[in-house]
Amino acid sequence: MFLAARPRFSELARSYVWLEGVSTDVVRGRSSMSHGAPTGPGCHFWPCCLLSRRLLFNFGDDYQLATYTQRAAYCQKLDRESDRITVEEIGRTSEGRPHLMAIVTSPENHRNLAHYKEISRRLASVDGLSDAQARALAKEGKALLWIDGGLHASEVLGAQQLGEMVYR
Repeated sequence: MFLAARPRFSELARSYVWLEGVSTDVVRGRSSMSHGAPTGPGCHFWPCCLLSRRLLFNFGDDYQLATYTQRAAYCQKLDRESDRITVEEIGRTSEGRPHLMAIVTSPENHRNLAHYKEISRRLASVDGLSDAQARALAKEGKALLWIDGGLHASEVLGAQQLGEMVYR
C-alpha cells in the first residue's frame, strides 16, 4: 500500500514519460519533487521507481499483475538507480529465465558485502573454527534475512508482494 493517494491515469501517464529521463539524484532522495513518496537525506524510499511510474499500476491493484519480465526490469532499474540495492542472478528458473536475488542494505554494507559473505560462509562451515573464533565472526558479521516470493507456481501473491517490499 502506498502512502499517498493513487494518481489519476493522466497523472500516471505524465509520470511515466517523465521517468525515462530521471536522474539518480531523485532516487537518492535529493529532489524537491516528492511524487507521492517521502524524500530527504537518508530516505529509504525511491520515489522515481514506484511501479506505477513504470507500468501505470501499483502492486496489488485489482485485476493487475506484473509479469516476470516487468518485475525483473523493475528490480534492474532499482539496481541501477539506488545505492541500497544490488540484484544478482543466482541461477535459472525452470523456464530458463534468470533467477534474481535482490540484496537490500545500506551503502556501507554494500561496500563490505564480500567481507560479510565470507563471514557467513565461514560460520556455515565451522570446520577449523574454535568457539571463540566463531563468536568473534558472529559479532562482526551481519544478520541475514531471506524472503522468497515463489513458493508455489500457481500462487501469484508472493512474487507480486516482493516488488512492493523491495520498494519500501
